Amino acid sequence: MKKILFIGDNWLGDLGGRKKIVLALMNFLSKEYDIYLLTIDTKIKKESIKDFKKGLEESIKIFPYFFPRNLIFYFKLFILFGIRIFQINPDLIICFGGGPHSNANFYYISKIFSPKSKIIFIEQGNTRYLFNKQNFIVKFLTKISFKNVDKIVTASEGVSQDIKNLFNLKNEKATFVYNFIDIEKIKFLSNEEIDEEIFKNKLKPIILAVNRLDLHQKDIITLLKAFSLVIKNLDAYLVIVGEGPDRLKIEAEIKELCLESNVFLLGHKNNPYKYMKNSDVFVLSSFHEGMPIVLIEAIACDLPVIATDCDFGPREIIKDGYNGFLVPVGNSQIMSEKILIILKNKEIREKFIKNAKANLDTFSIDSSLSKYKKIIEKILI
Repeated sequence: MKKILFIGDNWLGDLGGRKKIVLALMNFLSKEYDIYLLTIDTKIKKESIKDFKKGLEESIKIFPYFFPRNLIFYFKLFILFGIRIFQINPDLIICFGGGPHSNANFYYISKIFSPKSKIIFIEQGNTRYLFNKQNFIVKFLTKISFKNVDKIVTASEGVSQDIKNLFNLKNEKATFVYNFIDIEKIKFLSNEEIDEEIFKNKLKPIILAVNRLDLHQKDIITLLKAFSLVIKNLDAYLVIVGEGPDRLKIEAEIKELCLESNVFLLGHKNNPYKYMKNSDVFVLSSFHEGMPIVLIEAIACDLPVIATDCDFGPREIIKDGYNGFLVPVGNSQIMSEKILIILKNKEIREKFIKNAKANLDTFSIDSSLSKYKKIIEKILI
């Protein structure tokens, strides 16, 4: 049986879409391959993890490491990862780092310690944005790795094309597989009982956002400003599900806008779908994306959606005015207007829900996993 090694960062501390996709892919492939997972977590301690294999099939072998980013970080990573890669000697290595620089780093370690292994990059975010944040040396090394890796798989067509342009790659070097959702599982979980009083009593319409509290990627400030305009016309609640490093800044903005009695930060929730089912409109306010799986999940919960027309992903899910609204990034006035249209117009809501659901098969778990499998089989020939 051929061996596939997945290499990624912050696996045990990740609660987002990237982990959901890779987890499902590993479990799916474990039926036909020996699967290994090699990870480095820099933001959490080993003692805080109760179950290292949570969600993983029993046959999958995980090798987690924990140490902070400091002066010897890359030396330790090189040695520890290198030894483990050499011991496993995989046929294929799939790198799913949190950015192109991370995947490039894993690429060079892999090539040194297992030079015959094929290598695939999974790029879940906005590659260009993350690439541009790096220094000259990192950019130079990243370019070389992207030109020489066997395949690059992105989460959207837009990111795939942008990577080809960014690194001057041939068409066959990069492809895309849409992020997927388990529709049946989402429907089941959406029926779970909800505890929060504002959902139980439902005295006002509820606007929902589910995202990490990270102001570098998520434009939560514009959402809050838009909401402050909404409640001048219609009394409502804004609920934000998610946790992150900028919670205090967001709380300060809520106070500045005098929204304390109308905005609720619920923190991270293992089951966001029950909140989706019991809300009235979903808003994704981002500066950039790769392919926002949460937008697809909201549609599966029969929730009309609004998203900022950022690079990349939302415009591949939403056709403006047909199955949702796309609004300019950073424009709180237009965002508030679109929210009010959905909240006040039942026909628009029903139209968006119906049209959006008709396209859900594009993002089914079976469709996406079969595409990943074909790519892997072709690489392993």
